[in-house]
This record gives sequence, structure tokens and C-alpha cells, in this order.
Amino acid sequence: MRRGAEGFTVIELVMAMAISALILTVVYSSFNSAEQVRSKITVGNRAHHVVRVISSRIGRELQSLQFRTGDPDTHFSFGLQSGVQSLEFSSSASTPLASQPGLPSQIIYRLRPAQEDEAGPMVLERSEQSALTVGTPRPLRLVDGISALTFRFFADGAWTDEWDSARTGSLPQAVGMTFEREGDGPIFQTSWPIAAFRG
Repeated sequence: MRRGAEGFTVIELVMAMAISALILTVVYSSFNSAEQVRSKITVGNRAHHVVRVISSRIGRELQSLQFRTGDPDTHFSFGLQSGVQSLEFSSSASTPLASQPGLPSQIIYRLRPAQEDEAGPMVLERSEQSALTVGTPRPLRLVDGISALTFRFFADGAWTDEWDSARTGSLPQAVGMTFEREGDGPIFQTSWPIAAFRG
């Protein structure tokens, strides 16, 4: 209540400060919530971008498969090897990091545990070795925090979970991939038709 030009009472000042504090709390909460949503979307977009880049690379390499029936240097296989999921094939889509760029290379993708105890997230590694290189290639760590990476192979009207060209004598007609990151669920799924060079 005002009494002429004397000013505000203490009660009026306390009420004004309480209302101001309430308004500032609501505004701060709105901005904080918006920042949390933006941060979560940014992290999700980064993860999706990494998966798209890796998927694009695998697809390009699969589109440039080198395969000759009965030639062990140009085999195509996916399955467990020494307890680790491995996708191995020969491709002419090598990277500039290869010891002999432009030559067909043996490419190996491995999904291994991030920790020695084999529990929790996985790591995807890639190694590449040209036919003229001697020695074991050093694996390159592509991405970690993977909960599952699944490949499927289409041939004769059905999908299968493993493939070995030494056993089948051929390549699948298509390869499908599902990539799951820890806590995100299936974030990427794609497939590629296979039309390889056959010598």
C-alpha cells in the first residue's frame, strides 16, 4: 500500500522480489531444458554421422569386391574368428593409408570387446593390407561404444547370418548391416547389392 510519496512497504518489496525470483526460475528452467535437448541432439547427430561415414566406407569397399572362385587371396567371409566377429574380403577400394594404394587389398573389420573382460561396449577396428605387403597390418580403431554390429547375407532368396566363400564358392547377392550404439538402440540399418569383379 502506498502512502503518498513515502515509497513501498517492506511487504510490497518482498512480494516483488518473490515474483521476480519465480519468473527468473521459470525462464532459467526453460533455457536449461532447451540446452539439454540441444546437447542430446548434437551427440546423437555426431554418433549418426560417424555410423554413416563408416557405412559409406564399407559400402564402397563391398561395391569394389575382388573375388575369384578357389583363390584364397580373394575370399569373402564373416563369422567368429578366435572369438571375435570378423568381416574379411578383398577390394580395389583401398584407402590412401594402404601401403600400396590402388592395388586390391585384403580388408578386415573386427568387432572386439573394449575391455579384456568381454562385457560392455565393443570397438570396431579396420585393417588393410595389399597383396604386395609383407607382415601384419596394424588395426585402425574406427569407433567405440558399439553394443552390436550385425551383418546379414542374402543369397538364393534367404538371409543368413554367416558367410564363407571358401565353403559356398560364391558371393552373396547382397549384404545388410545393422549398427547399434550403446544406449541408443538400432541407429543405422542398410544393405548393399554385391556385384563383384570375378576373374
